[in-house]
Amino acid sequence: FLFDALPNLYSLSITFGSRNVGMKYERSIFGMKLADAECLSQQLPRTETLTTLVLNENIVDDEKVRRLVVGLRDNMTITDLDLSHNKISDRGSRALCKCLGKDSVISRLSLCDNHIHSEG
Repeated sequence: FLFDALPNLYSLSITFGSRNVGMKYERSIFGMKLADAECLSQQLPRTETLTTLVLNENIVDDEKVRRLVVGLRDNMTITDLDLSHNKISDRGSRALCKCLGKDSVISRLSLCDNHIHSEG
């Protein structure tokens, strides 16, 4: 995986999309898929130098956040997490709280422009 090939990687920004769509535009071809979230989640505990993870504007929803949280809970290097401009609601923000406990090293979390209300 990427982290094995780039052992000194400290910042990663991923945008899931499609090139050269033209007239065949379909909203479903854009954004992170559940399989993408699962794959990334499995790799996050293996990073040794990654401190910044940016997944903004990827149509990340609550179910994808729940998958990512599994990997983030076991990651001890990511201090800056950007999930802004997605589709995360109260349920997803509560799931994120599970990886923000006393052992968490995340010191900056961006969730702006999501669907989070007072219950989140």
